[in-house]
Amino acid sequence: MGVPRGDWVVWAACRDADPELFFYPEGERAIDKRRRDTIAKAVCARCKVFDQCSNYTNAINPKYGLWAGSTEDEREEKNKREEKNT
Repeated sequence: MGVPRGDWVVWAACRDADPELFFYPEGERAIDKRRRDTIAKAVCARCKVFDQCSNYTNAINPKYGLWAGSTEDEREEKNKREEKNT
């Protein structure tokens, strides 16, 4: 996984948030994961550079963590739908 590049990163709402909010610990209970994801998505929802982050996320397709308001499972499902439609 690469490090985001570009000036937009300094404006990211997640920059000042706890990184553990965006990456689940192994063995995390489902209810705790949903709660953490909800909080992380709220950070993304108020981000001034959400569009840039979303473009970056789509370009690198990270396997782990919550990026641009999408979880690993959501990105995987989106990728499957896109593959099916091509």
